[in-house]
Order: sequence, then C-alpha cells, then structure tokens
Amino acid sequence: MHPELEKKAVVVLCVLVILAFLCGFDSLRAQQAQERVYADTEDHGSSFLTGNVSDAGNAVDGNIGTKANLSVNIAGTAWIRMNFLDVPPTGKPVHIKFGNNMGLLNVASGVSIQAYRNGVVVGEEKGMGGLLSLLNGAFVNEIIFVPSDENGVPVAYDAVRITLTGLVSLGLNLDVYYAYYLQDFVNDIVCNSPVEVLYGSTSGLVGGLNTIEDPQNAIDGNVSTNSILRSNISVTDKTFIKTLYNTSSQPGDSVRVVFKNPGGGLLDASLLASSFTIRTYHNDMDNGVLALDENLLSLSLLPGSSDLQVLTYPVDVAFNRIEVSVGEGLLNALSSLHVYEMERIPTAPDLINDMVYTCFGEEATLQVDQPLINATYYWYTTATGGSPVFSGISYTPDFTVSGTHYFYVSETRPGCTD
Repeated sequence: MHPELEKKAVVVLCVLVILAFLCGFDSLRAQQAQERVYADTEDHGSSFLTGNVSDAGNAVDGNIGTKANLSVNIAGTAWIRMNFLDVPPTGKPVHIKFGNNMGLLNVASGVSIQAYRNGVVVGEEKGMGGLLSLLNGAFVNEIIFVPSDENGVPVAYDAVRITLTGLVSLGLNLDVYYAYYLQDFVNDIVCNSPVEVLYGSTSGLVGGLNTIEDPQNAIDGNVSTNSILRSNISVTDKTFIKTLYNTSSQPGDSVRVVFKNPGGGLLDASLLASSFTIRTYHNDMDNGVLALDENLLSLSLLPGSSDLQVLTYPVDVAFNRIEVSVGEGLLNALSSLHVYEMERIPTAPDLINDMVYTCFGEEATLQVDQPLINATYYWYTTATGGSPVFSGISYTPDFTVSGTHYFYVSETRPGCTD
C-alpha cells in the first residue's frame, strides 16, 4: 500500500457569519426586498386665522428627516393631502410618519386620515386614536393602515389627507414627515441596515428633560455615540426607541443591542428582563416582549470597553422592527438607559456535517443543511478576506494534499447585497 493512502485528511467545516438578511418571507416562499414609494405632490389648506400649514413641500420631498407642520387654534382646521403619481395597488397599506412635541392625549381626538382617488373621497375616514396607542411628550411615530370602506373592503386610492381640527380652548400642532407604500425592489439592496428610527413616550416631560435624546445615534453604526432613554414618573409609562428595516428577518435571526447602565455597574443576565424591555414587530404587529431566557441569551462586554454591554438574543418569528424601552412597570426598571447600537443579526447557515473525514485523494462533499430559497452560498478557504473558491449549496473540494483543511461558507439572502 502506498504510504500516503494510510493517512486520513480531516476536513473541518467552519461557518463564516456574513451579515445578510432574508428579505421578507411567508410560510411558503422567500419574498423580495421592499422599497418605499413616497407620495410626491401635495395640496394643503387651513381655516382663516385659526389654522396654518407650514413647509408643506417637506412632506413630499422624499427626505425622511424633513417635515410639514399643521397647527390650529381653538376651533380651526389645517390639512395636507399627499398624492402618489405611482398609484398604489388596491389593498396596499399606506405608511404615514408624524411627530409632535406636546403629546397626543388631546391631539389624537382632533386628527383624521382620509383616502382619495382622483380628488374624490374614497373609503372610510379614520381617526388617529383608532390607529395608534396614545402617546404623550415628544415623539416621532408611524401609522400603517389599508384604506377601506365601512365593511373593511379595500378601496383604490392615490392620495391620503391628514386633517387637524382644533378643540375648544386648546391649540394643537402636528408634524407630518411623509406618506409611502412598499413595493418589491427591482435591484438587490443592503438588507441589514435600518432605514430610520422612531421614538416616543407615554408620559410627558420629566423635570423639563426630553425623554429621548439623539435617537439617530442608536443606528449610526458608531459605538462611541449613544441615545439616551429616560423613564417616566408613572409606573406604567414607558419611553421607547424603535428601528425600522425594509426587509423581514428569518426566524432564528437575532436582536443585538449595545447599551450602558448610566447608573453604574454591569447588569447580569438574570436582571435584564426586569431592567428594560426589548420587543420586535412585524410592521405594526407586536410580537411581544422578549423573555431573555438565560439559556439563549448572549451577554458580553464590548471589546475594549469596561462598561458597554452587548446583548444578543435569537427571535423565532419574523420581524422588521426592534424596540427598546425603559419604564413600563418593570420591577427593577432603570431610570435611564444609554443605547449605542440596535442591530439585527442573521443566523449562520447550518451544515449537514461540521466535520468530515476522508482518505487522501478521495472525494468528500460539504453541504448546507436546509438552504434558503434563492440564497447564494460562497465557500472560502480563509475566514476573512480572499475570494470564494466555489458557489453553491454543496461543494466537493479537491483533496490532493493530506492534512487538516478548513472551509468557510457564507450566505447571501435573496434580494440582498450584503
């Protein structure tokens, strides 16, 4: 026997985690990534002297940070209608981002939303109070609804109008940022980056301090900057920050939060669930509070830091929004929380065998277990850098050199570039 044939080549398969996300899915198939189609023209108006609309063009400029403002005094009215040149398909939900600095406890009763088609009212008028849990204090949030008739049957529409009506002896104002609907992306996109951040509080200001500071810092990709969430006086109130994605996760993907307890000291795994709350959403559907089971939770210090903690937790349902909040009646609720980053981390691709033994010169096939529909799998011989040596669900290397060989596989999900 040739001496080389007596030696075994050990092939160790290691999984390289690439930050890529399943871009939407349902129970039967993977879906495409989604892109926003913004309303692009507007009409507006107000009652003489008692109502006003300012910066109306900001609501249709496609910029997520600019806004129009509706304001009324006493019994005045102000309205803005946002029109779509690319008409949404019937039944397509419309998203409206709005904000306020004085709270919705009174504002909501004076805000209505109405769909239009060719300048004519269609469907049932909706009150904001029926679409959103009431908030107080400063906030930026989003309403999602399907224009429908009184029987709940979707109607065709090409515009939505927001009307603010003043209440007796109370002046009101409302910021309107945009209206959009979602359609399938034509080209692949970066899926793992949040589109923007929403925030709010169910109570007013505490001691003159804003309940949320610098919300954009939670999604800027920089762990040296942070947002600040302050809890409220009422035991049941909460202050929250919420990140939005254009794509849905796959069950098993994780939430990752980099945070600090400004009161000093590190939080251990047993205290997390009673100190602050993490929720996920699929659009406006609340998936519920994460239980933060210690057996599934990963909790560590950020490399190079002595007080920044990194929490990673798998979520077994689809989500495209992550919310972190303080308050809400928790037993050991923090009075404030510094949030440095909120991220969504994909689960690594599974392999049928993580280690394969084969004789020198013989074949061994490495194979992804339960691959995602339309996902792309690249095989490498280095953990970082380098070029892929093969693309496909299974890979049969050329074992003509004895010894131990390591291979790495990455997963790029459909519709994604990352």
